[in-house]
Amino acid sequence: MTIAGGLVGWRVFGPSPTGSFDALDDVDQTMFRQLSAQFDAVATRPDEVWTDDWRFEEQPMVLLRASGDRASQWRHAFLVNMSGHVDTSGMRPVQLDALPFLGDVVVSATYGLTNPLNHLPANFDVDDVGGQPVLVMKYSEELLRGEAPSVSSDFPTFLIHEEFHTTAQQSWTYPEGDAPFVDGYPTSDEHLDLLRAELAAFDAAHEEGSGGGLSEIAADLVSLRLERERRWPQLAPEASLEKMEGTATYVERAAARIRGEASTLGRMTASLDHLRQQGQLQGLERDVFYDTGARLGAMLDVLAPDWKDRMADEGATPFSVAAEAVGVDTAPDAARLQELVERYDSAP
Repeated sequence: MTIAGGLVGWRVFGPSPTGSFDALDDVDQTMFRQLSAQFDAVATRPDEVWTDDWRFEEQPMVLLRASGDRASQWRHAFLVNMSGHVDTSGMRPVQLDALPFLGDVVVSATYGLTNPLNHLPANFDVDDVGGQPVLVMKYSEELLRGEAPSVSSDFPTFLIHEEFHTTAQQSWTYPEGDAPFVDGYPTSDEHLDLLRAELAAFDAAHEEGSGGGLSEIAADLVSLRLERERRWPQLAPEASLEKMEGTATYVERAAARIRGEASTLGRMTASLDHLRQQGQLQGLERDVFYDTGARLGAMLDVLAPDWKDRMADEGATPFSVAAEAVGVDTAPDAARLQELVERYDSAP
């Protein structure tokens, strides 16, 4: 028997979960409890997570029980909300009646076994199922504990972030381009000083919340961004990164807020100062724009509440909507720039 044949044979005739929640082991039970809690939270206020057109709790997904973080091996697959996309009649239904929004769950020892992407040392991939992109996510005991070395979040947060990429963003366009930045991301002191001033404006906006000074602060940070992009035109993909990764981060933070988790957002200037002091600037651009994109979304909830629809309908970015909302479309003149730098340079 070949190795592949032996593997398939073991999966067909080997151990597999029963259809009873009580018979699942602690890892599988924990996964479903966490998934149900996330589904239950976001289903109550979908317009705060994203829009009524994208409901996380209705999306098809495949969850593979893996041996560890980024493991290539997995034991079985749970198919959630997949009955309308594949024939699940030969798979074992899993009864999760006590857990909200988990009425369409089956388990299979062989589903996805022949897809080589599922055996890569990675935590997720995207499968095309009849033209429908489906997120295939591996979960493990350490991920459920929030201790997976390659993942900076817990399982529900990681899952909703990647699911948003998979389904909500599938028709989006990114005309500004994506990283890597042409000619590299500038790390000169001249650029990082201007970036710091912009991040100080983001910090000020977070502190202001929905207060009356938010529009003025937003105009300041838009002006500082336009000046950076005027001096370094290769920075145009910033807006696309904010649209792609920033909105997914916005969604995960919204879900956490609805679940009652306290915000742990720190000062962006402090993070940049630390990275500069440590000389750890590799990957800075992605770390920054996950966060600024999410924070722009929170600002636009106040300044331009229709911003979410415009991402897909108009190809807009959070930054372009913010610039339009505050009426700033050109870089500041020298006097205005000096004023802005002095205003935000003293930020802690």
